[in-house]
Amino acid sequence: MLVIAANEGVQEQSKRHAYLLSLLGVRQFCVVVNKMDLADYSEARFLEIEKKYRVFLKTLNLETDVFIPASARFGENITARSTKMKWHHGPTLAEALDAMTPMAPPTDLPLRSLRAGCLQVRRSQNYRRPHRNGNASSWRRISFFTR
Repeated sequence: MLVIAANEGVQEQSKRHAYLLSLLGVRQFCVVVNKMDLADYSEARFLEIEKKYRVFLKTLNLETDVFIPASARFGENITARSTKMKWHHGPTLAEALDAMTPMAPPTDLPLRSLRAGCLQVRRSQNYRRPHRNGNASSWRRISFFTR
C-alpha cells in the first residue's frame, strides 16, 4: 500500500516509496490518497493526484488498478464506504486488501540466506543459516560471499 497525502500531493517521498516497490519486485499494491478531509473531499484533487502518480508509476514499469480516496482520521473509505465521497465507486481500503492474492514463494530463484552463526568442529566450519527463499538440493555447491 502506498499512501499519498491529498493536501500535499505527489512528493519526492511518494516517488521513493514507489521506487522501493519496483526494486523489491512488488507488483500487487494499491494507492491510498489519504487526508481527503483536508482537500474538502474533492474529486478533482483526487483525480489530479491519481493522474500524476500513474504517469510516474509507468516510468518504473509499475501499474495498479486501485486508487482509493480516504480520510483515515474520520474512517472514510477505510472499512466502510464514505458518505462524503459518493463519487468514488471503487473498493474501500479493507476490500482492496482482502482482494489481494498471496504470492507464491519464489522457489525458482537461487537460494538466499543470512549467516546466523558459525560453528567450528574439528577442521571444518559449519554454518547455521535461516532459509530465506529459493531452492537448494542435496550436494549442491554453495558459494559464500562476504561484504
